[in-house]
Amino acid sequence: MNKCYSIKLFLLMLFTLVVLLAGGISKKEVKEKMTEHLKNTYNKEFVVEEPVLSGNEGFGYRVYNARAYPVDEPEMSFWLDGR
Repeated sequence: MNKCYSIKLFLLMLFTLVVLLAGGISKKEVKEKMTEHLKNTYNKEFVVEEPVLSGNEGFGYRVYNARAYPVDEPEMSFWLDGR
């Protein structure tokens, strides 16, 4: 096998791996689930801000964090860890 073909094959495999790992749950779905969980747990309405993706996706470690607070008490903000 020539060297150029090997490099192209490696890049194709790498691209395929990246595409497969990039799939998954969207930020919108994460936000909805966080909001629903808080409402069900505390029987109260919460504002959940835009989730931020953290972790090392290359190793399959995907975590979303978001700031949240009760609608009637915005000064009581906290961070959610969406593992």
